[in-house]
Amino acid sequence: MAEDDVFFGVGGERNFPPVLERVTLVIQFGEEFDDLRAVFAARFDQYCRAETLQQRAQLVHDDQLIPFDVALDEIEPLQPGEKLAAAPHLGGELHVGLGARLHHEILSRAEVAARADGGVAHADLALGGAERESALFSRYCTLAAIGTIADVMRMEGENRTIVQCGLEGIDRSDFTGLHALLREAGLTGRPVSSVQIGFVLAPRINAAGRMGRAELAAELLLTQDPAKAERLARELCDLNRERQSVEQDIFRCAIEQMDTLAPTERNALVLSSEEWHQGVVGIVASRLSEKFSCPSFMIHLAGGMGKGSCRSYGGFNLFAALEACSDLLVGFGGHELAAGFTIKEENIPAFRKRINQYVRTHCGDSAPVSSLEIDAALTRPSLITLQEVEELSRLEPYGAGNNRPVFCLCGARLESMQSVGQNKHLKLRLQKGHTSFDGIFFSVTPAECGLTVGERVDAAFYLQVNEFRGSRSLQLQLVDLRSAHDPGAREAEQLELCRTLIRGGGVSAKDAAKLLPSREQFVRVWRALEREVGGTLTSPELPFLRRLSAEALGAESFPRTVMCLAVFAERGLVTVERHDKYITLRLTGGKRVDLDASPYLCALREGLDGTKGGSSV
Repeated sequence: MAEDDVFFGVGGERNFPPVLERVTLVIQFGEEFDDLRAVFAARFDQYCRAETLQQRAQLVHDDQLIPFDVALDEIEPLQPGEKLAAAPHLGGELHVGLGARLHHEILSRAEVAARADGGVAHADLALGGAERESALFSRYCTLAAIGTIADVMRMEGENRTIVQCGLEGIDRSDFTGLHALLREAGLTGRPVSSVQIGFVLAPRINAAGRMGRAELAAELLLTQDPAKAERLARELCDLNRERQSVEQDIFRCAIEQMDTLAPTERNALVLSSEEWHQGVVGIVASRLSEKFSCPSFMIHLAGGMGKGSCRSYGGFNLFAALEACSDLLVGFGGHELAAGFTIKEENIPAFRKRINQYVRTHCGDSAPVSSLEIDAALTRPSLITLQEVEELSRLEPYGAGNNRPVFCLCGARLESMQSVGQNKHLKLRLQKGHTSFDGIFFSVTPAECGLTVGERVDAAFYLQVNEFRGSRSLQLQLVDLRSAHDPGAREAEQLELCRTLIRGGGVSAKDAAKLLPSREQFVRVWRALEREVGGTLTSPELPFLRRLSAEALGAESFPRTVMCLAVFAERGLVTVERHDKYITLRLTGGKRVDLDASPYLCALREGLDGTKGGSSV
């Protein structure tokens, strides 16, 4: 996170040199800055909770606060370009990230004050005196708010107060560079929320460090020159677009590499390349973990060595996994959910094998199941108004510990969808009853969505106000979209008809005609099963049946598909297990059976007044 000249020259005779001249700008080895966020958040919180400045200084000198083998008095003498030594387990030298530097500067001033006053001084004295406390907070709380949001710190207690005050005062801020960046990012002329800071402003600031040009962000927030600020803001936005492009390229390459992995190498994804940008691989690792529901390890190769970033999934403890493979690593560091490591290129195959075995041992062979907590379901969507959505802003600022509320709409009809934003995003329209909603699904294409227009879907989303050319409208920002897990009225009727027949009940000639598959349809469903299931498949039942029906027989043949599956199970060609709304299928195959002998087909033919035919698979 970039910062301005916070506390520069405000301490009377204590004129500290700019922190840019004392520590290096970006993390070059070991953990990435993203991987340190949680560490700094937790440890800085510990520092803030200390009752006296003496206790805070002791935390620093005990090396409990700073995750490096250095104390503040060791940081002070650093000259431009010098580096801090990392702790041995991190595997090499580590350059301090921008967010860390802000914390160092705060701690440095507090410690100097403590030394000068026998360890009993207050932090506000280090910042220019108690009488200036209000003015100092008023000026710098906006930068503190941006840093708190960008570093994903807990949005509780004093953090929440700082962010609230900072967002309220952003228009009054006298930081020229900040206003230039807001204009370039299109955030002027309306209130700025924590969401906009987190998803629009912070990525632009962080892009500088990720792309190896962290000085741009620092210079932007330091400058008072409007022309220079405008130029730097444009450069920063251009750099963020470059970062996005690089990220997409790496992601595509990673997907291609995955196709070469054996099934036993997909419990954890270990991928590497000399062409990948080190500052971006952490973001891609996060995307891979979410997409494929498993831990991901992305490695940048250079000179026979690999610098990796890894991200967890489903609560899997990454740090413990890296410890179990430490003999294959040069160094590592991090926490349960995110970490960095260094490895010799020659050890990557062995690491891939061992880490996959470790995941299977601790998580089982079945893949972790993603879950999304829903705050409320919209059971009467017609009652949702623009004014009510605007009232949600009372819950701001959002962040860790105060997440943005997620709503859902179950059993809606997907009316339309199209690619927008150079085919990077998905614009869609959902209908529930007599109410329709426009929605946007960022970073998802129609192919990735995997749904078709007209299908019943369950949608999870944020409620937001869309402003376009002076008009304001209610919009859904999609978080997730899936085929509906509960049946619609027609599906429920068809399923009950199938269950009645399977239980031995009679059906009318009209109903029998709807349910009885032809020989060709049996063959098509079986071939689709072979493609979909392979050996074993566990899936939400209704989405699977809809997909199978659309692939084999067409969407209008849903009940015949259900009957085909029931006959295959009764004849011993497939085993079916149901649990809650999920189905597990195993193909037994390898034998020829007489489908005509199935009691289900006999009952259907009886319903058609004894019409006979022949079917076998």
